[in-house]
Amino acid sequence: MTQIDGFRNRDGKLIPRAGVIIDFKDGRRWSSADWGDFNRSINPALVEFLEAKTGLQLEYATTEADIDKGKVGGNPRP
Repeated sequence: MTQIDGFRNRDGKLIPRAGVIIDFKDGRRWSSADWGDFNRSINPALVEFLEAKTGLQLEYATTEADIDKGKVGGNPRP
């Protein structure tokens, strides 16, 4: 489960669209960024709910593409 800040446009500029991405064992991927408006931050209640239901800790990557490149860091929250 990974928090992202947004996505990069063709010019490489980061477009803010925060979200939480969950990669499932069967290869499927779900992203909260695919639903709703362009937000600069994620809903803390959503993160708490997902952590409680999955038992996973939230990781951090700047974009979804960075997850695929292995550029995932630790938990971004204090």
